This record gives sequence, C-alpha cells and structure tokens, in this order.
Amino acid sequence: MLVRICYKDYNTPHTNLTSMAKIFLSHQWTLEDKVAMTQLLTVLSQEITRAGHECFCSALCQQEMTGLHLLTYEERLQYCLHKQQAADIIIAIIVSKNESNGMKQEHLQAQVSQQQYVLFTKYPEIMPELQQYALTVTTFTTDNYLSQKIHDFLSSYH
Repeated sequence: MLVRICYKDYNTPHTNLTSMAKIFLSHQWTLEDKVAMTQLLTVLSQEITRAGHECFCSALCQQEMTGLHLLTYEERLQYCLHKQQAADIIIAIIVSKNESNGMKQEHLQAQVSQQQYVLFTKYPEIMPELQQYALTVTTFTTDNYLSQKIHDFLSSYH
C-alpha cells in the first residue's frame, strides 16, 4: 500500500477534522534512535492517512526534503515551521526524556497561529510547557498504545 506522507498543498487549512485535515506530526529527533523513530513515525503517519487525513512528518518526507541536509539546522527548522502553517492540527509526540528545541518552536508557532495542538507523551515531566496550550494531553507507555490513542483521537472527530 502506498501511503502519502507529505502534503504540498499550501491552501487554507480546514476548519475541523470532520473532513480530510492536514496534520503536522511534531516529534523529537536529534538525540533519538533514528531507526526506532522512523518506524514509529511511519506507523503513526499511516494511521493518520488511513483515517482519511494528510500528514506532514519531517522525518519521513525524504522526497520533499531532498537537499535539505545541506541546510543548517535553523534553515531546516524554518522550512518545517513554514509547512506547519498549512496544518489544521498539530499532533506532538514525546517518546523520550530528551528536550527538543524544534518541538518547542513548533509549539510556539501553534500558539501564535492559534492552531489546534494535541500532545501524546511518554514522559509528562518533559517539556511541561507543551501541555499548557494542548487541547488534550494523553500519556502512553508503549508505541502500540500510542498508535491506538491516536486512532481513537482521530475517530472522535468523524
């Protein structure tokens, strides 16, 4: 099954999730196990796509991100923040105790842009400022439970 992970349409975001929504997956990356994170993000992106939504995940957008490895960290972050602007909702995932400057920047942009922001965290004590703006905060213990909770969240909007 071919899954479209990236969205390239910069049209106005949808107003709710009752129809196809554009979802931006915010996640830790720099200090994480790249193989494990890629596997998890692939599963979550497929879950979002199966629910009828489009998903942007910087870790999975290899075609779209081609050449971005030549950019500085700040330039890559600005690119992702630009992509986030088209999102209807931000789904943030915290899987480890590592702080993430990129996630903090994405969180701030969601606040300024008044985007819907939901948080799924394995470690609620990490980056507690992300919880203050979140519509919902869900704690999970396993990747399978996280996938199920994201499925439940998306289903509640249909």
